[in-house]
Amino acid sequence: MEERNNIDQDYEEYLRQIPKEFLLTILENCYCEIQVYDKEGKILYANPSVISRYGISPEEVIFCYKNYAAFFKGRWFPALFPHCVEDKRTVFGEQRYLETGEILSSTCTPVFDETGEIKYVIGELYKHIERFDYSYKDNPATKTLKRKEENSNIVGRSYHFFKVLSDLKKAAKSDMPILLLGESGTGKSFLAEYIHKNSLRKEMPFLTINCTAIPENLLESELFGYERGAFTGASQNGKRGLFEMADGGTIFLDEIGELPLSIQVKLLDVLENKRFISIGGSKLKHVDVRIITATNKTIEEEVEKKYFREDLFWRINTYSIVIPPLRERRADILPMASYFLKQQNEKYHTEKIFSSEVVNILMNDPWKGNVRQLKNLIERLVVISKGNIIDVTALPHYMMPTEVERDEEFVGLKYLVSEYEREIVRYYYNQTKNMKEFMKKMKLSKSKAYALVGKYCEDFKKIK
Repeated sequence: MEERNNIDQDYEEYLRQIPKEFLLTILENCYCEIQVYDKEGKILYANPSVISRYGISPEEVIFCYKNYAAFFKGRWFPALFPHCVEDKRTVFGEQRYLETGEILSSTCTPVFDETGEIKYVIGELYKHIERFDYSYKDNPATKTLKRKEENSNIVGRSYHFFKVLSDLKKAAKSDMPILLLGESGTGKSFLAEYIHKNSLRKEMPFLTINCTAIPENLLESELFGYERGAFTGASQNGKRGLFEMADGGTIFLDEIGELPLSIQVKLLDVLENKRFISIGGSKLKHVDVRIITATNKTIEEEVEKKYFREDLFWRINTYSIVIPPLRERRADILPMASYFLKQQNEKYHTEKIFSSEVVNILMNDPWKGNVRQLKNLIERLVVISKGNIIDVTALPHYMMPTEVERDEEFVGLKYLVSEYEREIVRYYYNQTKNMKEFMKKMKLSKSKAYALVGKYCEDFKKIK
C-alpha cells in the first residue's frame, strides 16, 4: 500500500513538471472536438476542431455564446451536460447534429474539487462507432429524426427554401399539375420526387424523363409507347410508354420547354381528357396520371415565339413555383455541403472534414451552377484532397481566394442570421402594398420597419 502511495506521489510530481505549452499543444491538435465548462455551464475552453464542424472559431464559442445552453440550442439533440451535472458522473450519448443530420458519439465527464463538488465538465464529440451501445441510442425523438432523414434527401434551412417546401407540401395533396421554375441545378428533380412522396399517389409509380435527353423521333414512343409493327425496327411485342406504366402515379417531365410541338398536342389531351393513342395504334387508352413539369426557360417567352403552345402552358401552369438559386439562400450552403460530404465520405470510405478557410469560401461563392455545382465540387474535394482535412489546395483554380479575401473576417453565425432576416423581410415586403400593412404583418414599430426595409430592400422608395 505504501509503495502504491509513493507511485501516486511520483506521478503527481511528474504531472506538475509538464510545461503548460505541452498540454495546450495536445489539446489544440486533438482530432475530436473538446469543450470545457464550469458547473454552471459557462464555456471555459474550446479547441480548434469546433471550426470544422460549425465554422465557428473557439474565440466565438467562448465570447459570443458564453454557456453550454446558448451554444448547443438548436444544434444538438439530446443534451448531455444537465445529466452529467445532476448525476455527478460521466454520461455517454449518441447525439445528432441537427443542421446536417450527422450522428456523433459524445461524452460529458465531471472533474471534482477537493470537497467532491463539480469544478469542470469536459465535453467530447467524435465520430460514431456502431459497435458502442450508448444510453441515448433508443431515445424516441432520435428515432423520429432518423426516420425523417431516411425518408428525405432534401436539405435546407433558409426561410425561402422552407417556404417553397411548405407550399409544395400543400399542393402535393391535390392532383393539379405543378410547374417548377428556376435556374438549372437548383434541385427541381428532387423537389418533384418530394411532391410525389407527399401526395396521395406516393405508393404508386414515380417516373421521370428529361425531354432534352432523348431524340425527338424516339421521345413520342418513350412517352406513349407503340403497337406491334408500328414502324421499321419496332419490337414485335410493341412497347408500353411511360404514361401507361405510370398509371395511378406521377410523371415528371423535366425541361418541358424543349418538348416538340407535335408531342405537346398529345400531352394536352392526356392532361385534359386522361387519354392517348400509342404510335401505330387505333384505340384510345385511358390513364390516371399526375403530371409535374420543370423548366429553366422563361416559358412565357417561348409561348410568344410560338415554340410552346399557349393552351398547354396554361394547363401545366395550374400551380407554379420558382425555386430560388443557391446564392439567394446562403443559409442552406453549409448544411448542404455537410450533407454531401457525409455522402462522399461513405462512398469513398473516408472521414474528411472542411478547413475553416474552405467553409468561408463555400459560403461566399456565387454558385452559378447551384446545388448541382456544390454536390459535384464536394466529390472532387473528397477525391483530390490529401489527408483528412480538406484545405484550399484542393479547390479548383477559379475558387482560390486572393490575398485580400484571405484576410476578410470569417462568415459565421451572425452572417447566417442576417441572411435569414433579409429573406423574411424581403418576402413580406414583396407581399405588401404600403408600410402600414408591412408593419402590421411583421409586428414592428415604424422606425424598426423602415430600418429593415431600408437595409434589405433595394426598391425601398416604392413603399409609401
